Amino acid sequence: DYSTIQAALTAANATDTVLVQPGTYTENIIWPETNGIKLISAGDSSNTIIDGGGVSSVIYMNPQSATIDTTTLIQGFKITNGGGVSNGGGIFLEDCSPNINIVFIVNNLADNGTGIYMRNSNPILMNITITGNSATNEGGGMSLIGGSSPTLTDVNISGNSATNHGGGMNLIQSSNPILM
Repeated sequence: DYSTIQAALTAANATDTVLVQPGTYTENIIWPETNGIKLISAGDSSNTIIDGGGVSSVIYMNPQSATIDTTTLIQGFKITNGGGVSNGGGIFLEDCSPNINIVFIVNNLADNGTGIYMRNSNPILMNITITGNSATNEGGGMSLIGGSSPTLTDVNISGNSATNHGGGMNLIQSSNPILM
């Protein structure tokens, strides 16, 4: 039992499951340098909410020493109210490839890649809704940079906006999403 999601993730070892009870958690999560952690809601994306408070990315994953691959799982959350960052108001991924499943990413704000920003990352995204996110520059729903090739299955990107390019999705530097 931990008082925050961040504290539970920080204490987790590889292959551990962090089970989060329904409720609203105002946090800005920095993913630890540990592969294979499973962050799972005991409810679903309608009643287990991670609220970024408008001050940073809701979930930030940029490993420096660990390899974060698809054995790492985020499942069953509403990711909302991220902001105050240049990239990735909802979820920021760099040099990692987690599995993100059954997630609702809504009402985040950033300059680029507001819903999800990924650089050099190849995550698996399944059953995701990305809506109501707003970019002051590019990629209201999602930005893929540096050859990112996510696998997208049942991903709904709608109702997002960007001042310049890619209200839904912005692809830069040979990025290539795989649509299933």
